[in-house]
Amino acid sequence: MHHVLEKIIDNPTIKLIFSTLGSILVFLFGGFGTILSSFVTLLVLDFITGILKAGKNRVVSSWTARKGGKKILTYIIIIIFANLLEQAGLVGIRSFTILWASVTEGISIIENLDCLGIPIPDPIRNKLLQTKEKKFGG
Repeated sequence: MHHVLEKIIDNPTIKLIFSTLGSILVFLFGGFGTILSSFVTLLVLDFITGILKAGKNRVVSSWTARKGGKKILTYIIIIIFANLLEQAGLVGIRSFTILWASVTEGISIIENLDCLGIPIPDPIRNKLLQTKEKKFGG
């Protein structure tokens, strides 16, 4: 198996495909650093807790998955747009956008955990709810 993987990795065509795809992704997303990997982790946690909440409320359906897919696609477009704006000279907009999306996901995770009856530490709950009130007006 190791020999097969080594041959695949040494194949110039495979190297070209992976390096091209990697370059395109870095150009579009600005790299996969700590801020983006943290956001993706929150997104996955929100998706999992959302499915659990839907299961508890007996509303799991293909619509639930489509809703999650639309949200992910929207985030992808917003992050690509913010990264392109940053490349055009609007410094910090990519980080701001990802942090905004992270707060949104954090609020959603807290709400999902609340519905599941899982206790949330008060400092975390209070800070996210304050952010929610400022963002959404209550």
